[in-house]
Amino acid sequence: MKLFKIFLCANLFFIGNFLMAGTPCPGEYNRATWTNCTGTLKDTEGEFAGDIYKGEFLNGLRHGNGTYLYPDGHSIVGVWEKDLPIFGREQLDKGAIYEGEYKNNKFHGKGTMIYEDGTEYSGDFRNGKAEGQGTIKFHDGRTYIGGMKNWNFHDKSFVFFEDGSVEFCIERQQPSCVGSNANDVAINLQVTFDALPQAERKRIQTKLKKEGLYKFSVDGKWGRGTLKALVSFSSKNMGTVDIISVSKSRQLIDAVLK
Repeated sequence: MKLFKIFLCANLFFIGNFLMAGTPCPGEYNRATWTNCTGTLKDTEGEFAGDIYKGEFLNGLRHGNGTYLYPDGHSIVGVWEKDLPIFGREQLDKGAIYEGEYKNNKFHGKGTMIYEDGTEYSGDFRNGKAEGQGTIKFHDGRTYIGGMKNWNFHDKSFVFFEDGSVEFCIERQQPSCVGSNANDVAINLQVTFDALPQAERKRIQTKLKKEGLYKFSVDGKWGRGTLKALVSFSSKNMGTVDIISVSKSRQLIDAVLK
């Protein structure tokens, strides 16, 4: 499935919509004198004509907290380093918002995109694209957890549906999916979990809860909530949701219990 390039916020550090007061930069822009100061710079020529930056400077470069305003109304509030954003919250067109890391002026690293319809992608970005591992929460209640490449579903994934059903899918030319619920979609993982003493099962749920992945009572019982939390943990911490085999299931349980 192709995602539209639009998105908001995650559990990443957010700088805020204002700048802390600093020493004003002296006079008009001068690369030699605008250092360790706060000022406003408006581009008047070339492809960036009309763009405005308000924020901190170091050695004449945008460096520190700042806000970048485009003529079309979209903006970036974030942290700059050597004239480029490294983290920020960007207001895009059609009501979309991105919050996360940048590299070479592109979305890169960990970030979150929220679309106008409420769909939210949170995960890896590479060179301006959703790529790596991520979670998509669709406005219709579905949740996709798994691989992404060039804004498309990629490799292996779990899909959790609003009606309680769950599928494990492998993306090829046509997606191949198995399973119907939490009790048949990852049998080896369930067997591995259920074989543990109750205290260990509760410890797993407690750890997943502390990481914000498990939102139910700590009862040591297998269910959709436990499965979803384990899949999310694997995606975020192990870089894969390939947890179907006995050995991969054991590796995941061991990683959570560390």
